[in-house]
Amino acid sequence: METIYFIDSENVGDSWIELLDKAENEKDRFLVFYTGHSPRIAYPQAIQLLNAVCKPEFIECHEGNNGLDFQLVSYLGYELHADCTKEMIIVSNDTGFDAAVFFWKEHGMKVKRVPRSKTSNSQPTESNKPVSDNAAANSTLSVGVAEKVSGIDKKELYTIINCIGKGSTSHIHLAFVHFYGSKNGENIYKHMKSESFATPSVQWTKETKLLKFIELIMKHSGVAIKSYPDTLPKFIADNVVNDKSAMANRLNKTYGNPGSQIHKVFKPYYEVLAKIKKK
Repeated sequence: METIYFIDSENVGDSWIELLDKAENEKDRFLVFYTGHSPRIAYPQAIQLLNAVCKPEFIECHEGNNGLDFQLVSYLGYELHADCTKEMIIVSNDTGFDAAVFFWKEHGMKVKRVPRSKTSNSQPTESNKPVSDNAAANSTLSVGVAEKVSGIDKKELYTIINCIGKGSTSHIHLAFVHFYGSKNGENIYKHMKSESFATPSVQWTKETKLLKFIELIMKHSGVAIKSYPDTLPKFIADNVVNDKSAMANRLNKTYGNPGSQIHKVFKPYYEVLAKIKKK
């Protein structure tokens, strides 16, 4: 049976190249979807491409929020219409493709998704064991890893994602941009998205997530943490709502004049905090 591979290069890097040597049919096709954010290919991999029996086809995609994903799925439908007897394999770690896979399977098509590890240059995490609330309470940066993205320790990025939830991508984007600046935050977001926002597993309560995210807001506010009232993290966690006026009134009533400055710091994050609290 002939197989067509749909490669999400933003997500799996160059790890898909190993599949070329495993192709069982010379007529198998490798469609590599890429954008300017796709990782570069090193010389050994370039040589491997040149020597491959099944020459890959490179398809440049328009950039945008999930832009490559939508174009890949569109092309999948096009190929299924052209010849539904072939097996179609999406090569990506992004579980968002699974809805399309399930849809086509229900219609009798041979479609599946296969994950790939990132390139061999990826550094392993120190631990993938769940982290308890007691252990996590000792530090906001509680997930141990040894990588950095754009100069930011990945354990902090993992903490943000675990607090917000990897399904809330718009709120993750907001946090990255506000914490690290527009350009750097955007680059970090794209990198973490390429890894499907995967994080080591943790076991945190809702209150722990709120307090950790509040601590990060204070850390990145430009105001020394010791300048904040000691009761502030607990107050925000207990009283936060997605209403800027209501929060301004509550902070002013509780903390007086400093309440206005606190409100300016926390105002961009009320929606995120309210969402964490609601979960």
